[in-house]
Amino acid sequence: MRSGVFEMKPAMITVSSDPQERGARTVHARYASLLRKFCSEVLPIVTTSEELEKLEDRLRRLPLVFTVVATGGTSDLILKIAEYTRVVMLTHGKQNSLASALNATIRLKRRGIYTKVIHELSTDTLREIAVISQAADVLSRIKELEVVLFCAPEQWARERYGVEFLESLGMKLTFVNPDEFIERYESAMESIKLLKRFLEVPSVDVTQEDVSKVSKILAAVLQYMQEHGTIICAFRCFPFLKKTGITPCLVLSYLLDRGVTAACEGDLSSMLMMEILRLLSGRPAFMANIEDVTGNMLFLAHCTVATTILRTYVLRTHFETGYGVSIAGIFDDNLEVTVANFSPDFKEMFVGRGIIKDGKPKSEECCRTQVLIEMTGDLQTLLDEPVNRHLCVAIGNYEAHLKAIAEMLGIKVRTPK
Repeated sequence: MRSGVFEMKPAMITVSSDPQERGARTVHARYASLLRKFCSEVLPIVTTSEELEKLEDRLRRLPLVFTVVATGGTSDLILKIAEYTRVVMLTHGKQNSLASALNATIRLKRRGIYTKVIHELSTDTLREIAVISQAADVLSRIKELEVVLFCAPEQWARERYGVEFLESLGMKLTFVNPDEFIERYESAMESIKLLKRFLEVPSVDVTQEDVSKVSKILAAVLQYMQEHGTIICAFRCFPFLKKTGITPCLVLSYLLDRGVTAACEGDLSSMLMMEILRLLSGRPAFMANIEDVTGNMLFLAHCTVATTILRTYVLRTHFETGYGVSIAGIFDDNLEVTVANFSPDFKEMFVGRGIIKDGKPKSEECCRTQVLIEMTGDLQTLLDEPVNRHLCVAIGNYEAHLKAIAEMLGIKVRTPK
């Protein structure tokens, strides 16, 4: 279902005061042989600003450039590259390489421009380069996404979320008012795809008629997404729920299972984090309410989840209202997970990792899908300095990748202590 996603790894370029001087070509060849798998292309050695200007269009299209500092006397060249794209400098212990890179770093940081120095190549630094490469690739793939926010006026979204931040990434947002969407929903046909997916699933207090009503939501959502070329969305559930008595939980699950990131409650911060985690892990993320925090134990719950990350599930009514259809899923225990989210204004990011200790619902006083996670540190920061009421869970360890993304975007990171 997903198509048209732009993706690009960083490139490598080498800067030198003279291509023939002090072994620059040897340095370039060594780094190129080790970095090719992390790069989209290896650009030539450059020694002048004029040479860089000829590469400007190519550099501006890149999410990041690994800049091999072959010799000293290259600070101005590094600053020139930083005018076009993000720079990670790769240095070695000879020919004033590190001194020149540090000089450029000080000057760039003074201007508030992202940069980083990785000194010498080793198993550890190559692992760091791999993480940065993947993080930069993810940033290239979220650029210029078309987003639809269902059942939410633009003013509502701008008052609660950093819409300007999303727009600064090149994203284009379409806002669909509740009445407009309900009118489209009422004229929609049932979605055979959703009916086939969920009618045979075991259920509790849910009827075939309930599932049929939900299927019309999918038909209406897909119409909008096809009209706008959208592959990512958020749905503000409660205005629709209160007027129709129907929940979109199954629709969001259906989309997530098909590679379309779809966040509930109109939460644009969770939507972006879910998309980033999907790109990193290749699987949907679980967006959930923070229900309980005790030491390093985190209890999360919500009424929708991608079924492809569950061991099994049943259909139930929506927890808070008793209306419609939601999903009560069971996660496998002992899975390593990454837990993260942006603040609604996108100025902060919470990042942590843990192990699922109990992946099945244990309370009738919380949303239907529930998970207890043992985190790697104390979670008091979630109470003292909360980042978001929701957290997103991805299977696997992507903590380093998210920290790299936050650093590139200039976002403060909070972690378990």
